[in-house]
Amino acid sequence: MLQILAALLPVVLVIGLGHVLYRLATLEEAGWSALEHICYYLLFPALIVRELATRDFGTLDIGALVAGYLAALVVAGLLLIALKPLLTQRLAISDPAYTSLFQASTRWHGFVALAIVTALYGTKAIGVVAIGLASLVPVLNVMSVLVLLRWGERPSEVRPRLMRQIVANPFIIACSMGAALNATGIGLAAPLDDALGHLAGGALGLSLLTIGAALRPLQTRGERGALLFGIVFRLILMPVVFFATLTLAGVTGETRTFAVICGAVPTAASSYVLARKLGGDAPLMANMITAQMLAGALTLPIVIYLLQRLQ
Repeated sequence: MLQILAALLPVVLVIGLGHVLYRLATLEEAGWSALEHICYYLLFPALIVRELATRDFGTLDIGALVAGYLAALVVAGLLLIALKPLLTQRLAISDPAYTSLFQASTRWHGFVALAIVTALYGTKAIGVVAIGLASLVPVLNVMSVLVLLRWGERPSEVRPRLMRQIVANPFIIACSMGAALNATGIGLAAPLDDALGHLAGGALGLSLLTIGAALRPLQTRGERGALLFGIVFRLILMPVVFFATLTLAGVTGETRTFAVICGAVPTAASSYVLARKLGGDAPLMANMITAQMLAGALTLPIVIYLLQRLQ
């Protein structure tokens, strides 16, 4: 456990530094937004392309991994929809608030997952997380938009371009490019590999700073029950679901540990943008992002410790 805490502490410290820098107004809001876009559209895609293009996946059962990932998402989504009447009644939340709770419970922060597996296991784990991004992000986008269209307060003139969002997602593009370069045997020429390496080297640190800068003070507005449910579902129940479905799919050992970490990290910061654009409860979504990031600092070491004991 001490080894896990020691590996995660630098991640937490850099996130904290990002928040301090934001509070000190070292950059304007537009500057932090630009840095986040650079990470999202350039640095992390460079990291993924480089790792997928050069990684030997001979011992990795990609089909079983994708099946386990998708099964976990289906189980979680169906459970949340089945519980919708009970949740809105017992937690006293509106339909738009439920859409934010759905996103907070199912979506996961790819930046955090990549940072954690790299800090703990090195680059060998990046491919497993990249496969998770490629297989889960499109489905999560579809699920989240459908839930928002059904229960969000969406203006009638808003028409989400769902397929365009999926096709243009930089993680999906990077995964496709890296996989194609690997499968065809083309790989990466040395100059291109070095160039992508320079870009990838800045991805983790810069992304952690932007995560910290995006954190906002909690303002629960009497919705503590929804915040607590989101924390329990996302950070405690989802790792259990991921572990079960991946095990049933035949994924074991270190690969399962890498994959389950994707199910144990806080919700994605991009959930706020979707909630704001498609009629979800955006203030509640912002609170959930912050609450889960803070709670994750406590739950993640425990989850990772248990995963390592079960390898």
